[in-house]
Amino acid sequence: MSHPTSAAPASQRRQFVDPTAFIQYLRAQCDVGASTGRETVCMMIELHRSDRLSALLADPHSQRVQRAILDCVGGALRPHDRFVAVAQDEIWIVLAGLAHIDLAMLAANRILNDLDEFNRSGQFRTTVHPSIGLASVPLHAPGVARLLEACDRARRLAATSEDRIVVYNASHSIAAHDPELEVELREATRQNTIGVNFQPQIDFRTGECVAAETLLRYRRGGKVPVSPAVLIDIAERTDIIHPLTMTTLATGFRHWSELRRAGWMGGLSFNMSGRLAGMDDFPDQVVALLETWDIPPSSLMLEITETALVTDADRAIAMLKRLKDAGIGLSMDDFGTGYSSLAQFRNLPLDEIKIDKLFVQGMLANVGDAQIVRAMIDLGHNFGLKVVAEGIEDRDTFERLRDLGCDLAQGYLFSPGVTPQDFHARFAAPGAPNPLEVMLAAAR
Repeated sequence: MSHPTSAAPASQRRQFVDPTAFIQYLRAQCDVGASTGRETVCMMIELHRSDRLSALLADPHSQRVQRAILDCVGGALRPHDRFVAVAQDEIWIVLAGLAHIDLAMLAANRILNDLDEFNRSGQFRTTVHPSIGLASVPLHAPGVARLLEACDRARRLAATSEDRIVVYNASHSIAAHDPELEVELREATRQNTIGVNFQPQIDFRTGECVAAETLLRYRRGGKVPVSPAVLIDIAERTDIIHPLTMTTLATGFRHWSELRRAGWMGGLSFNMSGRLAGMDDFPDQVVALLETWDIPPSSLMLEITETALVTDADRAIAMLKRLKDAGIGLSMDDFGTGYSSLAQFRNLPLDEIKIDKLFVQGMLANVGDAQIVRAMIDLGHNFGLKVVAEGIEDRDTFERLRDLGCDLAQGYLFSPGVTPQDFHARFAAPGAPNPLEVMLAAAR
């Protein structure tokens, strides 16, 4: 296998020749994920090839087949994903910065479909029967060594599975290792002791805080904070996700109603779990909560991810249209990090897209990220959508996004998530300072 060059296809430029470099990249992405609350997924593909013996003998035809397989796999991945062929019949992949492991399932299904198409094309005399195992940090393992062990176990199970894809057994997840936390979360939901923080969204043109995202917060015993990713994992693997969502919405709406009575008329966004996409009564329940707190539906923006479309896209889109008909805004969260097609995107009744921090934070140093961000802003505006950039941490990135015409800014440059009381004092109170002016003054 030759070293990739600048003239090589994008899929080859994302490829590692040296497995050691792959492990180093995996370790670095796990560290990044720990600081951002995102998942890092390892995927192992086992290839049951009809030319296995020829491949082991380095037959020229089998080498061409290998290159074609790698191009096929690389073509299904994002620019930030990385992969390596550790053997003629095994490929490892890193999927970094994922909001949920279901996005990795989308990628795995796409790879299977592309490799099936490879077989149907008849271009080579070789057939390939792939199976895929997946595991995630932090949900399935605390670090790289345990992650690789978990992923390898899933790969072995996938080889005998009809579905050909296996996610590391949920009984080994972080959530399952702490059954007491599930009991506590269930009780906190019942007792309405779930907390929220608000992270401001800033208008690029005026510098004003015009909206806020609701962030789930919970402390064990009222003291020790628990990662929201772990809480959501527990909720989505049990029957807690619906009551947790409604409790968190009610808490957010209560604080939001207080902000409105104090004179702040900004919007509020809330991340909706894909597990709710099949609940027919969810739109009615949201509308009822809005009426309870006397909040206009047009002020609410529900954020969805591609995970909402994984199991039943038609039903999910039908529910989203009901929310839209009720006057509620809809946003595509983590835009650009998934693996579905634009054909699916154009069918969604969206009002907004949020560019994922993975691209925003790399756009000044990486030409490819900058081009992706520009393309996503143009795409959103061409569809008549508002565009939000997440993960803005420095003034240069902010100014570059403003030059590109982005609409709203969100990130630590202005503020992390803060308590409703701090949010009111800093961003929503009458006479509160303009966040852009505060940022510019601090930079002097």
